[in-house]
Amino acid sequence: MIALFIQGGPIMWPLLALSVVAMMVTVERLVFMVSEKRTRDPESVATMLTLVEKKSYHEAIELGVSSRDVVAKVVLAGLQQSNGLMASAIMMAANRELKRYSRGITILDTIITLAPLLGLFGTVTGMIHAFGLVIAMVALLPFNYLNGEIDDIRHDMEQAATQLEVMTHSS
Repeated sequence: MIALFIQGGPIMWPLLALSVVAMMVTVERLVFMVSEKRTRDPESVATMLTLVEKKSYHEAIELGVSSRDVVAKVVLAGLQQSNGLMASAIMMAANRELKRYSRGITILDTIITLAPLLGLFGTVTGMIHAFGLVIAMVALLPFNYLNGEIDDIRHDMEQAATQLEVMTHSS
């Protein structure tokens, strides 16, 4: 492996750096997702929405404050907004949470795009190119998984926010 690396020439160093960065981002994001999934509590969100439906806003807020669920935090932001800007409060809270979920995803996207280009550049200069393609393929899997997780959270937030708004406007 070391001989193959050396044979690849100077382009192999940036490819190695991209591999290390991709692995670090992937591990950090996977640990984050696992940690966040452990704090998910869809039952508390459902209970909050049921309390809102019963016009027990104070109890719903208390439950939201005590919950660590990311969707409950978004619903709570809407419930705590008293001046009629519930949708804006929900959107701000959702964007704040989604930003936490998306951290590092741009780095993986860049590596997925850059590694094959570096590999092709290595080919043009007479060096090995397969290594760049392997990095992109390996980084693509967690990238798509993490994007799927972000989409799931976004969906849960939008669904809860819509339910909350329908329930509070029907009163």
